[in-house]
Parts: sequence; C-alpha cells; structure tokens
Amino acid sequence: MSAGIYLFNLLALLMFDFIVICFEWDKVAMKEAADFSLR
Repeated sequence: MSAGIYLFNLLALLMFDFIVICFEWDKVAMKEAADFSLR
C-alpha cells in the first residue's frame, strides 16, 4: 500500500516538473519569437 502511494507521489512530482519545464520553455520560446519579430 505504501509503495503505491510512494509511486503515485513520484508520478505526481514528475508530471509537475514536466508542466513547469514546458511552461518555462514556452516563455523562453515566446520571448525569442518576440525578439525575432522586432528585428
């Protein structure tokens, strides 16, 4: 039972990290696109 909870927490952390990384990458990509369009 506790192993299942541990795996669930690990999966939740991985998903959270994935979302944060995607969000950060998206912000960087948007900034690069804005810089490119200003040229």
